Order: sequence, then structure tokens, then C-alpha cells
Amino acid sequence: MGQYRQAETACQDVLALAEATGQIDHQVNAAQALSRILEAMGDTAAALSMHRLYHNLFVRQSGEAVRRRARVEEIRTEADRLRARTAELADLALSDPLTGIANRRSFDQILDRLVGNPLSVAIVDLDNFKLVNDRHTHIAGDAVLQRVARIMVDQIATHGHVARLGARNLSSSSPRLRWPRRPPSAKACGSRSAMPTGTRSPRT
Repeated sequence: MGQYRQAETACQDVLALAEATGQIDHQVNAAQALSRILEAMGDTAAALSMHRLYHNLFVRQSGEAVRRRARVEEIRTEADRLRARTAELADLALSDPLTGIANRRSFDQILDRLVGNPLSVAIVDLDNFKLVNDRHTHIAGDAVLQRVARIMVDQIATHGHVARLGARNLSSSSPRLRWPRRPPSAKACGSRSAMPTGTRSPRT
């Protein structure tokens, strides 16, 4: 019986400390142990009372565990959303919002990666582009840029990268091609982008 008394005292101390510090897991374990000790000592009323406390603590612990799992899942979902948003912003930072192709920053990064390797670069300058904006508004000018960008992507993207460098300048970069060789699609791109002279629209 003396050992039971010592065990009871130790568990009571643990339970009190766990309650003071808000450690629900330790409270559950201490209450369960106390219930068994009291039952072994023959104090069934105290054992029943302690078992009820254990049950209430267990229910509370289970609820907190569910809330913790829900919170972990919420954090995981938020982290996934933030990663997706970060990737989206990174993509936007390297894309031209009007044409959807790479921008100057992306072009510079591509060239940095290809330094020291065979490379072919073509620069496209749209003649009479300012005239289109002046006569037909910037809406028409934007449509021209989008058309040329789409043509370049269709013709060149399989060979390399297409980027917008400035207001009327676009470029293509193709790895593994040395000057004076150029992608076979470059000439096709120029002919498809060119407009009849009478329209005084931009020409490449």
C-alpha cells in the first residue's frame, strides 16, 4: 500500500503541474494513472471521480488534436497558395503584359545562361510603328505588336526564345547556332510580319 501512496502523490504532483502549465497531454496521462492507482487501492469513489476527469480531459485533448490537424492543413493550403502566387509573380516579372512573351529582363537572363555557348540572336525593329500609333491610336499599335509576337512565337519558339525588348523592338535568341547561320524560320517570320507598303503599317 505504501508504494500506491507514493505513486498517488507523484501523479497528483504531475497532474497539478500539468494543469498549471496547460499541458493537456500530461493531464490526460496523469488522470488515467491516478484512476487506476485509486482503483487498485480500493477507493472506488475516488477512482470513478478521477476516471470522469480523465474522460473529460481525453475529449478535450481529442478536440484540440482535431483543431491542430485542421490548423496544419490550413497552413499547408496557405503555403501552397503562396507558392503558386510567388510562381505567378515570378512569371509576370519575366513576361511582357501586352504580348505575353518574355520581357527584357527575361531576355537578359537567357543570354546570361547562354554565355560561352554557340548562339544566334535576331533583333526585330518595326518600321513606321509610331505612325500607326499616331494615325490609328495605340489600340492598333498594340494589336500590331501582339500579331508580330504571335508570328515570332509560331515561327521561332521551337528553335529558341522570343522577347520584347522595347516599345517596338522584339528579339529571338537561338542556342547552338553561330553567325552567319540563323534559324530557318527567321526569314519566314519577317515575310509574314511585313505589311503591304501602301498601308504604311509597320514593316520588319
